[in-house]
Amino acid sequence: MTGVHDAHEALAIMHDKCPDVVIVDLDNPRTNGDSFVRKIGMLPIRPYVVILSDFDPHAAQERLRTDGALQKPFDPLALVEIVEGCGRQASRQPRPG
Repeated sequence: MTGVHDAHEALAIMHDKCPDVVIVDLDNPRTNGDSFVRKIGMLPIRPYVVILSDFDPHAAQERLRTDGALQKPFDPLALVEIVEGCGRQASRQPRPG
């Protein structure tokens, strides 16, 4: 697990080593979350993306075509469940960009 402070730092790391899952706070005041998720989608190998938001995360999930979404504040066990679900999917199929 790697934590980062902003989208710029995250994208730099993702160009060197693609993580299996990226958790994105759409409401980060330093970064446009929608734009960041779209940039992740342009990577050669796209990781699974789970978004967190104060404002209708499931509508954002549909709009951005992410793999999971949670309303903040959220139950940490719900996040674990979503991430584990991504892991189960990854073991069954390749993940195209």
